Amino acid sequence: MDFNKIIDKYNYEEKTHKILKEIYNALVNYYGAIYKEIIYDALLNTEIVIKTGGTVIYDELNKRGYLNPSNQKNIVKNEDLKRANGVYFTDYDVFYKDEKYFLGDRRSIIIINDFNNHEALISSLIHEIGHLIKSYNQEAVIKEDRLYLRSGLIESVYKLNNEGLIVNKELIKETGVGLEEGLNALDEENIMKLYFEPDYKVKGYQSLATLISKFITKFDLQEEVFNSQFYKNKHSLKEKLNPELYEKLEYSFDELYQKYLKLFANIFNPEISKDIGLEMEDIIISQMLPIFNKLKENSVCQNYQK
Repeated sequence: MDFNKIIDKYNYEEKTHKILKEIYNALVNYYGAIYKEIIYDALLNTEIVIKTGGTVIYDELNKRGYLNPSNQKNIVKNEDLKRANGVYFTDYDVFYKDEKYFLGDRRSIIIINDFNNHEALISSLIHEIGHLIKSYNQEAVIKEDRLYLRSGLIESVYKLNNEGLIVNKELIKETGVGLEEGLNALDEENIMKLYFEPDYKVKGYQSLATLISKFITKFDLQEEVFNSQFYKNKHSLKEKLNPELYEKLEYSFDELYQKYLKLFANIFNPEISKDIGLEMEDIIISQMLPIFNKLKENSVCQNYQK
């Protein structure tokens, strides 16, 4: 695999070339050679754009033709992207023929704001490339009038309907976001510590990352997690944890993630932030802790039976 093909395809400048090559090597070492081809192909087929700090990412995506509010409902929230410092964005053309929907071309991009802080730039790239490489393989499938997009453990479901030649997409369901964002934040911190900055601490979704780290370590889930993320097959992960408990865990992490978004939106309102913090604590104590304890019980029983 010739990394220079990636550099030449997008005409990356020397600084970007050096950074991306270092990150690519770190990702292959961290996730394992088994995922090397997926990582390489994902980078080969997705442009990475580094903008001067302060660029509004929503506007940049819109300018590049990735956003079309007329036929994309609930897909992108303007206010979320206006706050973002980086994003991985993917979209698929869908066309309608002979009363069936078909997948067309895939378009994807990573946009990063560079505030002249080398550590922040590296960590942002690792985070967004993490989303890319866990999305790239078996990312999209159409079943009847539903488009399913998978990004690691996230599954987004879109309702399709056509008006002549135009196919409209409406996001109607999304699950696994809390788990995936926490896992990606954990990977970001681990990769930074191992290969770039030993004292690095992840800034976003820190509680999610810490909680997930405890589950992975306690129940030896790393291999199943990577397999589920890269190959979109949660079966082994669910079976190891218990399918019912996995669903409850996924739901609880999604709830916690939504609270994080509210917290970010009210970061300058201490009263509201305090209330949200208490709500997050309640989710951890009343929902997640019982799941953790139940999983421990199951693990002890399984070991005893062996």
